[in-house]
Amino acid sequence: MWNLPGAPSDVMVHAGFLNMWGQSSMRANMTAALGALAARYPGAGLAVAGHSMGAALAHFCALEAKAQLGVQRVSAGHRFAHLGPEVWERLGLKVWGRLGLQV
Repeated sequence: MWNLPGAPSDVMVHAGFLNMWGQSSMRANMTAALGALAARYPGAGLAVAGHSMGAALAHFCALEAKAQLGVQRVSAGHRFAHLGPEVWERLGLKVWGRLGLQV
């Protein structure tokens, strides 16, 4: 488990998924596309989806969309991200609550 960058020091996330999100072109591509969409459609919401590993990465995408890109309405709950492996320590869920993300 690793500390989540920008989060309180007691918030830990799964190292492999964080590394995959942070080191892949997926993050750069997603944040560029979401940033452009957020600028074009201010106030629009975002729902991310994924299954298994994709669900884990969808959670990082949702967090970044909210915290870094300023997307106001973000949902990455169990309704959309199915059968994802455990990404967060229990304390990590508090970050979602503070940001107003739907879990």
